[in-house]
Amino acid sequence: MSGKKRSKTPSSKIRKTDIDGAYKIALELYNSRNYLKVIEYLTELLKTSPKNAELWNLIGVAHGSLGNSQKAVECYEHALQIDPQYAKTWYNLGIVYGNMGNFQKAIECCEQALKINPQDALVWYNLGVANQKEGNSEKAIECYEHALHINPQHAKAWYNLGTTYGNIGNHQKEKECHEKALKISPTMPMPAHKKPTILMQTPADMGEKCIVCLLSMEEDADIGKCPYCDHFAHLDHLLEWIKTHGFCPFCKEKLTSNSVIIHISGTSIHCQNCGATLSKTAKICPNCSSEVC
Repeated sequence: MSGKKRSKTPSSKIRKTDIDGAYKIALELYNSRNYLKVIEYLTELLKTSPKNAELWNLIGVAHGSLGNSQKAVECYEHALQIDPQYAKTWYNLGIVYGNMGNFQKAIECCEQALKINPQDALVWYNLGVANQKEGNSEKAIECYEHALHINPQHAKAWYNLGTTYGNIGNHQKEKECHEKALKISPTMPMPAHKKPTILMQTPADMGEKCIVCLLSMEEDADIGKCPYCDHFAHLDHLLEWIKTHGFCPFCKEKLTSNSVIIHISGTSIHCQNCGATLSKTAKICPNCSSEVC
């Protein structure tokens, strides 16, 4: 017998009775974040079991984890052609559409998932997120409350419910919901003004982390803040992110460099070309790309 280790790549002669074991191997690969290996493994496996919705769903998840959104959509649609009652795939498809910015399709997919399993708090939560992104605050509140009825310990649902109440001017409910979120998850990233006990503290005092690089804020750092979610970032990091992506890395709202709330530690610097406020260390203006003198 050869001393070589057995390969985990399925052979073309794999029996249907082996599918469950093979799926577990693919899941182990996914949990170890070896997404490319998952795709390679399942692509071979699907040659012998092309009608297995669970395999199509998992390969879609792997593509989604790699940012291959369109490929993930194709895999999820394959799964749903095989099993239209697969609630998990409807949910996953909704998540991908949401990540692509197609919130109406995300809503449709989550609603399909809830027709099959109306007791899934996570689906209600993400349906709320999609409605919030579509500007339907009333529907978003209804969805978050559904999620919390099923799972009262869902800190993010409390947070988003509070934020949505704040958006419609009900700041008392906003405060109550955010306090409940913090009670469940004291380390949850929360805009500074929504933490009553630390209203006067700086991002550095609170141990806030930059939402771009995820490192802590230094006391003398130039800071940029999103006007929509109030999360902080190193100013130069946030401006560079906006130049490339055009939206907040935390809440995904559209941003321009001129809409960022800026806290400069020391004297402000302005671009002589466009007038944008810059970090003291800036070499190039991220707004107009001109050199800073």
